Amino acid sequence: PLPVGSRCISLYQEDSEGGFYPGVVGEMPKSLNDGRYLVFFDDGYTSYVPPVDLKEVCKASEKVWQDVEQGNREFIEVYLLEYPCRKMVKLVVGDKIVTELYGDWILAEVTEVDASLAEITFEAQEVCEWIYR
Repeated sequence: PLPVGSRCISLYQEDSEGGFYPGVVGEMPKSLNDGRYLVFFDDGYTSYVPPVDLKEVCKASEKVWQDVEQGNREFIEVYLLEYPCRKMVKLVVGDKIVTELYGDWILAEVTEVDASLAEITFEAQEVCEWIYR
């Protein structure tokens, strides 16, 4: 098993499109997340993936956050330095939150919660995204 903080590549699927993308392990498989890894992808997306869809990166920086895209480095660094103490917002389906979309702060609704992730829907934009809560 890959420990939290490991550099990895993981299959990311959206609709019928998919491919392997680089990321950092945020959670190991456990019963609370249905035996899946939580992956923080370098581009800012976050997803749960089954162990079969995850591969270890053989050569990675000691400070793995230095390998991710600039806009996500601080989040990954703080997350890993504070792990296992994780600050999460308690969200339930139906909650309304203001969050960023395309550089603007927009009202969205929580439409699903999956362990440490929440699916939020931006009705006016007809867009939904999974975010780490």
